[in-house]
Amino acid sequence: MRSTCFWRRMNVLGLLLLILTLMLSACGQSDSGNQPTKAGTNQPLTFSFYGNYDWLSFSKKWGQDNVSKWIQQNKKVTINFINSNGASKQKLSEMIAANDLPDSMMLDRGTDVDRLVQANMLVPLDSYLNKYPNVKKYIGEDTLNLLRAKDGHLYQIPNWYVQKGGATGQYWTAINTKIYKELGSPPLATYDDLESYLKLVKAHESGVIPLEMSAGGYIQLYPTFTEHRSLQNMYMFGNPEGNKLVSLYDDPAYLESMQYVSRLFREKLISQDLFTQTQDQIKEKANTGKIAVYLGWDGGDVLQAANSNLKSTFENPAYKVVWPFYKAGLNKDNVKPGTFSRLGWNVNVITKHAKDPEAIFAYLDWATGPEGQRVFTFGPPGLFWNKMNSDGTPILNATYAKADKNKLDTYGLGIYNTVGNTTFVDHSKLVTDSQLPPDQRSWTTAAQATIVYKATTDDTQFGYVQNDPNGDISVILQRIKDIDKLAQAKMVFAQSDGEVASILQKEKQDMKNAGLDKLLDFETQAWQKSLTSLNS
Repeated sequence: MRSTCFWRRMNVLGLLLLILTLMLSACGQSDSGNQPTKAGTNQPLTFSFYGNYDWLSFSKKWGQDNVSKWIQQNKKVTINFINSNGASKQKLSEMIAANDLPDSMMLDRGTDVDRLVQANMLVPLDSYLNKYPNVKKYIGEDTLNLLRAKDGHLYQIPNWYVQKGGATGQYWTAINTKIYKELGSPPLATYDDLESYLKLVKAHESGVIPLEMSAGGYIQLYPTFTEHRSLQNMYMFGNPEGNKLVSLYDDPAYLESMQYVSRLFREKLISQDLFTQTQDQIKEKANTGKIAVYLGWDGGDVLQAANSNLKSTFENPAYKVVWPFYKAGLNKDNVKPGTFSRLGWNVNVITKHAKDPEAIFAYLDWATGPEGQRVFTFGPPGLFWNKMNSDGTPILNATYAKADKNKLDTYGLGIYNTVGNTTFVDHSKLVTDSQLPPDQRSWTTAAQATIVYKATTDDTQFGYVQNDPNGDISVILQRIKDIDKLAQAKMVFAQSDGEVASILQKEKQDMKNAGLDKLLDFETQAWQKSLTSLNS
């Protein structure tokens, strides 16, 4: 917990920084080439922003909701959004070709960022890190170092990063509490327990799907058939062995996990629509209580509404999250299949089109700090909160209690946070949730804090292994993914354990022919580079 004295010291430091910045600005000096800057002077700043995603669209003009209006009035910042209109790849290519980039962008780290760096289109951010307090403090210098380009400069600020020591991730295992009680609440921890329980459900619960999985959920069992593995190993197609990555398909646990899934599918203990159903169809089953056990990366989204629709209470939910199932004989504490990287999701960059890049950085630095995260997540002061507790978390007021929680985006909540501080937001949501009456608390937030985030592995060391500016590895990677997807489906539909083994043997040869060894060599080099950076 941060003390009141800490915040007083921070306020004094902030005032000193402000005075220093004003003095430097008055002298016409800055860290970006002796050009005057508006950063820190509270002068109006307007800049353009483009999100490089087909699905991302900002429909409202800045200043038309509570969050953006407060920022505009109190921070003197206006953002002009540029939308991709569903054609992000084409849009970005056109802007690069025309050398007509927006002032700032949010996009996936990796190939596109490297392409912009090589074209000398991005502003290096190194000189701002010590001038503004939040980016370096909350993201961490070792994490930022993983994002440095080949030339040694930093061009990108991560979004939804995790502070060192924090946790996040998605790997949900949940049981229908009503069905579980009706069947006598048998032991349910290992995969042997699960198989026995699913047979019990099939025999006694008509119309109920014993085990439902999210899209692709059938491949998510492997990390729970062994220890010290996570979904990240699946994404890399490899496991660490000494100082190199080797094929995970040579691990007997992978074959065992696929034989287990195939057996459950043959015995109709898993949904037979595993490969064709939509998430909405899965939600509908959950909403009617027709799923006995759920396993997948999207459990919060699938089951939150179900708990509400089935009239359950916070203390007695319709679906209860449990620790991931694991192979009998393993140490449960070493089975943490969820994965996260402190690097977070995607990144923000500032282009050389910007007239005042330092001012944009100053805004992003404010945005990723406590005040910015509070405003983005809970709204500006005076709307849903008036005071904070000792660690800077808002104390929600009666207006929030009465607000429709499904329409908070109309106030601007959750829309503009492109430099999300995951650790701060998750902690704040847990604290604010505890302030609410039980019937208004979030089942998802509680589940994440008590189990989901604890069953995850920090895989920051692997966070950049698939960055491939030249594209050769990307081509191999796509081939590997295609081969893997087809082979996994064949294994699920296999009629015996022996057939599963035969399919896997052919897949291993096909992957070798497609260049798996080259991919693993590339990833090994990148992984070792990341380790060196993290340990330096």
